[in-house]
Amino acid sequence: MASAMAHRKWLEYPRPGALLPGGGSSTNAEDCQQLAARLAALVPDGTGILAGIDVGGAVLASAAAMLAGTGFITMRKIETLGPDIIRTLTTNYHVGDGVALARGFVITGRSVVLVDDLLVSGHTAAASAHLLRRLGAEVRHAVFMTEIEGMGAAATLAASGLTHASLQVLPQPADPRRFDEALAHTAPYRHA
Repeated sequence: MASAMAHRKWLEYPRPGALLPGGGSSTNAEDCQQLAARLAALVPDGTGILAGIDVGGAVLASAAAMLAGTGFITMRKIETLGPDIIRTLTTNYHVGDGVALARGFVITGRSVVLVDDLLVSGHTAAASAHLLRRLGAEVRHAVFMTEIEGMGAAATLAASGLTHASLQVLPQPADPRRFDEALAHTAPYRHA
């Protein structure tokens, strides 16, 4: 069994006082291979493209796509793009609901599954699904490395017509600053 994936901490998110785990990474090849294989196993048959959401999702989608035998694309949250990129959005990107997708991908009529490292509210995944559908893709499912329970994501995704699966679901601790405790009890990942 491989050692655990590390998490970075997001202070004061999703609300003041919270210490949220985010994006998994590892310098251990076996960890990376195991994570990609576990994500690829969550991809439904007939999927043509994995759409990674922002940096964390893009890394996971590209690795899982190789094992699942699909293509992959990257969705970007507009808030994470630099000023130089934002200036080119209108000519080089499809934009909608706070997310962007580079032009030129053939997605019309193709089955696309969303991939992200962390599911909190579900709003970014819902926005990504909306944009992809507007462009003609079939988007019905999303997969996540980590889901924070009790943050409303399941309802948001369901309202957007998405089913989802997560490799691990961390309970919402009574004290939102104590995500360390939730992570300590969730194998095979650890907080680094």
